[in-house]
Amino acid sequence: MEPRLTRQSRHERTTPQCEVKDAGATRRPLPSSWPGRKRLSGLCTACHGKAVNALSEARTGTYILLLHLPEPRHLIIGRLGGFDFPAGWYAYVGSAFGAGGLRGRIQHHLRSVERPHWHIDYLRAAAPCEHIWFQAGISSQEHEWALILGTMAGATIAAPRFGASDCRCPSHLFHFVTCPDLAEFCDRTGSDVTRWTAGNL
Repeated sequence: MEPRLTRQSRHERTTPQCEVKDAGATRRPLPSSWPGRKRLSGLCTACHGKAVNALSEARTGTYILLLHLPEPRHLIIGRLGGFDFPAGWYAYVGSAFGAGGLRGRIQHHLRSVERPHWHIDYLRAAAPCEHIWFQAGISSQEHEWALILGTMAGATIAAPRFGASDCRCPSHLFHFVTCPDLAEFCDRTGSDVTRWTAGNL
């Protein structure tokens, strides 16, 4: 049975620096090799426990990477070609249903880029992943989430067909001047999405 993720309150979803306190919450330790272990240090005990437990238990699911590009860059995205990426935030939608599952895929996205494999790897080399939204599940919501992200306030497409070579979506990557709002996304999708973030990185 897939783990049921608890939907975060509007306070938790919209507050950049975690302020929720719960002295009774416990932390499940992650292996020392987990590449994003240090990124959890900014979370309070309660939110740290929710995020780690969800990632540890989830086998498959859909996720959104939120990356920040501090200055405009022209990047070559493999065979897709070269594009001008304006400074700001980028939301990339993906899903994990292969070997390693959701946890393995997120581990990959948090490692340093040595040999780019997916389109997102080329962007990650210039824009670090700051936050992750994810939901465990037995079916992919990747395309639905991409369509919804594209209709959110301020969303634009910097690189058409980015991450969408095998589907009909215009793109799976969207640019925002400011970080997109998880509360708005949850309201639009009706999904219980968990945020994994270290607050001010």
